[in-house]
Amino acid sequence: MSTSSLAAGSALSAVTVAAFVIPAAWPLVAEMFEDQCDPEAILDTAKKWWGIRDDLSDARNTVRSTVAGLTPEEWTGEDRAAFERKMGDYEAQIVFEMTMATVVAVAMFILAAMLLILIALMVIIAAVMVWNMAYVLLAMAGLFTVAAAEAAASQTAVTCFTYLDRLDTVEERIAKGLAGLVGAVMAVDVGGQLFKGNDKVLGDLLHGALDSADNILSGTLSRLERDLDKALMNGGTWPFKKLGFTPRAFPRTAGAWGNATTWAGDLSSTGGNISGNLRSRVGDYDDGQWNR
Repeated sequence: MSTSSLAAGSALSAVTVAAFVIPAAWPLVAEMFEDQCDPEAILDTAKKWWGIRDDLSDARNTVRSTVAGLTPEEWTGEDRAAFERKMGDYEAQIVFEMTMATVVAVAMFILAAMLLILIALMVIIAAVMVWNMAYVLLAMAGLFTVAAAEAAASQTAVTCFTYLDRLDTVEERIAKGLAGLVGAVMAVDVGGQLFKGNDKVLGDLLHGALDSADNILSGTLSRLERDLDKALMNGGTWPFKKLGFTPRAFPRTAGAWGNATTWAGDLSSTGGNISGNLRSRVGDYDDGQWNR
């Protein structure tokens, strides 16, 4: 468990406790549950992509030095011209790959930075809500007017939710934009590879898609679980109602159960939720075998 994910989980736990005293904070609990993340893991992956970019840069320099090292006196004629054209194609292919790796790395650096800011806000909000919970408890003990304390704490919870929701919305839009940029650069990369003579790029793309299919499925299931948990925390509609299952409405205190799923997931190597915990035990399927 990284420091950032621990901070996010701790903020969620603190606000969950406060919500039992300040009911208006339950939507804030649901929002924080949705925003649980691990920016440090994203940052580590971004560094790996930047390392790939550096390796590709070294390969490009090797191609250039190889061509430059053959003087016209050593080799001339049509074979030399064909060699230079082929090496030029290789260099162009490397540049396309470099561009792809650079864009992915930068996008992940930006995403990690945004999530760190989001967690910082969550920690601040958690501190504010704990303070307000203490204020309400003191009011219940007779030191202040209970109604006034509850009203002030409820208003604070609403304000905190508004700030967190706005930041979350902005970051989500930026993340979608970054994803679109990566997709566009990937399309350019594949097209450029084909144009420069790499006729195996489509096969490599298909192979990569097949290898990552289990990761995509796991991530999709994790997101569905997260959205369902958030809906239950907010007293949302039971998803199987259309099939004839109509249990009583779930109270907002379901947030405590949702928080438990977060910590259950954090006991695994991946963290996050129940599906994340399951994913860590199953392993990763790549190149026809399961990797642990």
